[in-house]
Amino acid sequence: PTIGPLVHRFGFGPINSGMVGTYSEIEVGNGMIRKRRKDLTLDLCGIAKGYALDQMGEALQDLGLRDFIIEFGGEIRACGSHPLGRPWEVGIERPLAGPPYVQRIVRLEEMCLATSGDLVNAFVVAGRRYSHIVDPHTGNPVDNRVASVSVMAVTAMEADALATALFVMGPGLGSQFAARHNIPALFLLLEKTEIRELVVSGFERSFVA
Repeated sequence: PTIGPLVHRFGFGPINSGMVGTYSEIEVGNGMIRKRRKDLTLDLCGIAKGYALDQMGEALQDLGLRDFIIEFGGEIRACGSHPLGRPWEVGIERPLAGPPYVQRIVRLEEMCLATSGDLVNAFVVAGRRYSHIVDPHTGNPVDNRVASVSVMAVTAMEADALATALFVMGPGLGSQFAARHNIPALFLLLEKTEIRELVVSGFERSFVA
């Protein structure tokens, strides 16, 4: 969350000034947040949509609604059931250029789904693809064959954060992390012009098609 200026360097994100830092330079606790350097910035775009979706869900529940599905910028929250009595079902897009195509249809039962990918927010220069997701270890947009990562979690904010983190980690470290922490995840890997699936921690149990 402290690399906003670096993300902006590649043409993405809202933070266009300040110094690049590390998460350890942000202290959180006792109802406060503090940065160790005054020029440090905090970019929470990685969880903002998920957080907003959770707030929408709570607002609907406060109104007495128990059966609904809401989507915000690719993040989805499902509560209750479909009007036909079955669980809610949603599609995960195949992250390839061209007409939209569904890679998988999954069942959502009192869960949230978030997908991080570079299908939309990216550009190509001299054959190299540059996405809006930057690896803080290298200082460059992620380049690891991952086209998208979908994650299921109880809250949309958690799913949002984990999907982005696993995307940056890549298929090796990311799948190991997800397996170790029992995070249901679907990695869609770009193999030349085809998509290969890497399924972790029981994500396949939600597959409808």
